[in-house]
Amino acid sequence: MSPDRDVAWTGTADERIALIRRLFDTTVEHELDPSIYAEALVWHMPKGRGRLMGERVGRAAVDEAFAHVLTVAGEFRSRTEPWEIVADDRDTISFNHDSGTRASDGAPFAFDVAMRWEIQDGQITVMHEYIQDEQHKGEFF
Repeated sequence: MSPDRDVAWTGTADERIALIRRLFDTTVEHELDPSIYAEALVWHMPKGRGRLMGERVGRAAVDEAFAHVLTVAGEFRSRTEPWEIVADDRDTISFNHDSGTRASDGAPFAFDVAMRWEIQDGQITVMHEYIQDEQHKGEFF
């Protein structure tokens, strides 16, 4: 699914940046705020072999994915600097670095991720995830 260039996204650039910052802050604390996500959210991830790869639809599917990450990862860190979330009158983009270890064997993981967010009425409606090393993430999770 390609981004719909005709949809009018709501909120100012600063409001959308603040929403994504709140998302990352709550994720790092392992306290997801479900109100950030629209009920019919669509999360596009690259297709691959891992359980997390491919498209997810709905808030419950996102909750399930994050629960899986927290179960598999013995340690999980996600770093996004303030200048790594940018927006203009149309697009909201972020860059983050996820790292940690697998709970079962202590194997390390590290991924650089770019995200394109679609936001309406103060909620994330669509997430497009682009992973630096798709194969590694698919094998790890």
